[in-house]
Formats: sequence, C-alpha cells, structure tokens
Amino acid sequence: MEVARNKSSSRERIAATVHVLRRGRAWTQAELAGKLGISQGRLSQIENGDGSFSAEQLLLIFRLFNVTPAHFADGSFDRGLQLQNALARLGAHHLHESDHVLPSTDIDDVGKTVGETLSTGEPRLTTALAPVFISNIDHLSLSKVHLDLCRAGFERRLPWLCQNIAQAIDSESKTDPPRAWLKDARRTALVIELFLGAVTPSADSTNAAWDVLDVSIRSPKTADVVKEAASEPSRKWHIITSLKPEDFAHALRAARVAHP
Repeated sequence: MEVARNKSSSRERIAATVHVLRRGRAWTQAELAGKLGISQGRLSQIENGDGSFSAEQLLLIFRLFNVTPAHFADGSFDRGLQLQNALARLGAHHLHESDHVLPSTDIDDVGKTVGETLSTGEPRLTTALAPVFISNIDHLSLSKVHLDLCRAGFERRLPWLCQNIAQAIDSESKTDPPRAWLKDARRTALVIELFLGAVTPSADSTNAAWDVLDVSIRSPKTADVVKEAASEPSRKWHIITSLKPEDFAHALRAARVAHP
C-alpha cells in the first residue's frame, strides 16, 4: 500500500511540474502533446493525475524545458536506481527497471553508463556491465571510457573489467549458447582483446597502490582478507573486490535467460 501511495505521489508531482512548465512557456496542451508524440487527450489525462510519462517522454521534457531531474526533486532522484535502469535498458535484462525514479539526461549513452558504474563500485551493477558490453560493443569506445576513468583516478578499472568479461565470455561460450549471442560475444571478445593489448600494465605495476572497488569494503582488515582471495584479474590490476570472472559469467547467463 505504501509503495502504491509513493508511486502515485511521484506521478502527481511530475504531472504538476510539467503543467507549470508548460504554462510558463504559454504552450497549449495540444502544442506540448505534439512535441511529445502523444494526443492532447492523453496529456490532459496525465496532467490530471491519470497516467504517467514514459522514460523517453520525460527525457524529451527535460530537453524541451532545459531542466534536469533535480527540477522534479524528491525521492524520485536516486542515482543508483537511475544507473540500474540505464543498465537494464542497455542489455542487462536481469535487472529490474524501476519506475519510481526519474531518468537521467547525463547517462543516456553506453559509455557514460559504463564509466559511472565503474566509478560507483556497486558489485551488482558492475557485473551487469557484462551483458551491456555484448549488446553495445559496436557503440562503445573503450579508449574514451578509459581516458575518462584515468582522469578520475581509476585507470585500472576498465582493463580489470574487460579481463573479467573476456574470461566470462570464454566460460559461457562453452555452454552451447544461442548462435546470435555467440556471434555478439565473439565480437566483444575481439574488441576487448585489442583494447587490453594496448593497456598492458607496466613492469612496475606490482608496486602500484591497490584500488578499492567494492563500496562495501570499509576497513583495512576487510581489504586484506579480500586481497588474499583475489582473482587473477584483480591481482593483475591491483583491484580490491570480491568479484570474480564467474560473477560476470552469471550475469551474462541471467540476462540471456531474462531476454532469450
């Protein structure tokens, strides 16, 4: 009952805000409806609290009125859920796409989504990047994502991710997956191989400081325990995380089952 009430409140708040924005531009309902690709009657229903905008329509509203999700500020502005929704739309079909959060205008492409997900260090979302890679590898510039992460001080996170995904693809390719999936997976593996060949760690990388990826690791003692059990990719790239290639393989399988 509480969830339904919160959802209704969020919907009504968004509708009321759009009504104010529309009136501020002196646009009729018919004019805004035309820009959104819906009927005037449907817009009238939404503004009266009977219905809601789709994620695509909300993104268009942000652009039309030059506002951000913060303009609708409330509990509906949740960055973690925004990332989860973006990942789900980009191919991580095993993730639930929540309709209790406003879409974001600054993670509306795959590169930005990958970069921010790696920056947050949330394990469940990080593994969801594996199916996202396979669905979007030809629209993803690994070199650009890597450069942006380097500027943020996370220069080893993307190579680490790529090695985990490559090993997960190798593992899943042996389970007799659908031919279409296998074709995309092999293409992804090739792109990853070429990228990793250009960013091989230097000889003195063994002396590099360890990068704590998992947000759940909060003490030196926990970090030491996780380091002792680290996978080969994590040791190579000095990433402190409990995630292993098999976790990425599980995400690949779960996304494929959810969207065969």
